[in-house]
Amino acid sequence: MKWKSQYATGIRNIDQQHREIVDFITQFENLSEDKAVWHEAHPLILRTKVFMQFHFAVEESLMRLLPYPDRDAHRAEHQRELEHIADIERRMLRGDRDQDLALSMRNCLFGHIVAGDKQLAQYALGLFGPRSAAKGRGRATRESVRFD
Repeated sequence: MKWKSQYATGIRNIDQQHREIVDFITQFENLSEDKAVWHEAHPLILRTKVFMQFHFAVEESLMRLLPYPDRDAHRAEHQRELEHIADIERRMLRGDRDQDLALSMRNCLFGHIVAGDKQLAQYALGLFGPRSAAKGRGRATRESVRFD
């Protein structure tokens, strides 16, 4: 899977993290069916799980700072995604290969990017209103707003 500009939220740090998530998806896709064995897939699942916990913590901090009105629903989405990853890990441990590992991870991780995160970003960027001040006045444009 490759990063595409339409995946961007407009929040630099979130987009950088989403690029890493796309990289994880690519790594899962690169595991062929015969290579998707526990000792090769499990470390990648663990790295993905830890990164997603970090990513969700960043987003949840942002939601608290704003405050984001759909925070509870978005947090519930995070919990579902983490549970989905844990379920994938359990299935791999049991040797259950009925489902395609790459497809499962892609649906789980990519669904998160294109669903709730776009709405969160629109809300966050909308708080600043249009910032189309003339060039050279030192005022930020909407496109330059960063949450670092």
